Amino acid sequence: MLILLLVLLPCVLANDISKYCYSRHPFSGYKFQLEISPNKSNYTLIYCRDNKFIYRSTVKSLSEPFRIGGNNLTITKFSSNFLPNKLSGNLLLNGEFLCPLLSDNLMNSWLEINTRSLHIPLLTSPPINSKYYPV
Repeated sequence: MLILLLVLLPCVLANDISKYCYSRHPFSGYKFQLEISPNKSNYTLIYCRDNKFIYRSTVKSLSEPFRIGGNNLTITKFSSNFLPNKLSGNLLLNGEFLCPLLSDNLMNSWLEINTRSLHIPLLTSPPINSKYYPV
């Protein structure tokens, strides 16, 4: 894990849940990340609206759907190429297409001090104002 920390630096040290949705430009959409802590690792799906955290759902395995309310959200990943902003998968809502997913920038990883968790961004939905990937 130490090697992983060194490779992904610079990490932003944070203890605020608003870091989930941080963006230089107003961001509304979904973010998918891997959270690694000393005792466990989970995949997390986060929904943001105007850079504000709305909700999150966590699973241990990608074979499980994310459950939000009465809905199941599933990620279909069709590329293992994690170059930033490349089309890498889709987000499905109850089996129906919801939005495309782009590879996120791994250099935006951050460390949450109070839980000692490393957050590694993997996928993100395109921003609403994206001219290349309209939602």
